[in-house]
Amino acid sequence: MNALKELSIRAESESPIIVRDIIKPGVLKISKGKTVQEAARLMAEKNMGAIVVTENEEPVGIVTERDFVKKIVSVGKDPEHTKVEDIMSSPIITVQTTTPVFEVIDLLVENNIRRVVIKEDDKLYGVLSQTDLIGNMSEQCIVDGIDRFAKPKRKHDLKLGFTYFIEGVKKSYDVLVEHVTSGKEGLIITTENPDKIRAKYDLKRTPFLWLTNIKAWNTINPKDLKLLGDSVDNFLGVAKNGVLLLDGLHELISSNSKEEIIDFLRELRKKVSKSSSTLLITINSEDDDEYYVMKSL
Repeated sequence: MNALKELSIRAESESPIIVRDIIKPGVLKISKGKTVQEAARLMAEKNMGAIVVTENEEPVGIVTERDFVKKIVSVGKDPEHTKVEDIMSSPIITVQTTTPVFEVIDLLVENNIRRVVIKEDDKLYGVLSQTDLIGNMSEQCIVDGIDRFAKPKRKHDLKLGFTYFIEGVKKSYDVLVEHVTSGKEGLIITTENPDKIRAKYDLKRTPFLWLTNIKAWNTINPKDLKLLGDSVDNFLGVAKNGVLLLDGLHELISSNSKEEIIDFLRELRKKVSKSSSTLLITINSEDDDEYYVMKSL
């Protein structure tokens, strides 16, 4: 059973998760005739990553931080003289607060989009993103329980806030499994099919982020370091005494430049150092690129 079907079954149970369960009311909006500069100022003031574009108070588009980078910064446009309607993504998909979450996931995957606009009856309610969903499902997995909870004596002691490079995939999972089965909260970032890993290590509840070009609710394109970083932030913000395993360094390096990955991992280690979690990174020291990245950190 793949992760999307698994989530759909959970959402269609007796107590289905609906949009209102996972998002608080609050939406940033701007008229389509306003400038990109004005939109950027509003987003910065409210610390929000997206703004809904309206016409006569009806949502007609959406502008995100990614749009600023791709459609303004990278092409040298002047945000003060560019209107938001010129860079907005349109048309948008709108759902109600009572919509089951599994339906929203299907919409995101089928339409290859990252966000939907939420309404409550006829009023704007908020914006729900792929990152919100991944973070919520990570939290749900933590709240639901921990794999095979017990407290045996551990062979590998991990210090909170530390990063460990572990040689070899098997050893990495041995360390992770030892800790999640003794009560720690876990998150696995991997290039392998999560269903196979779940079966191999009997990890029924530990959440996964799958680095792949396949589109599903828990997948992330390895080139999308922003989404990956946001998803990890969600886990670090929720987990207490957590263990994060990154088993996909080679794929990240192949999909980005080594310098980008070094910067990404430096920032990740900094965030982990201020958290109550531990970071494990699988390393193959015979891989020149992986070894270079590790030595550069």
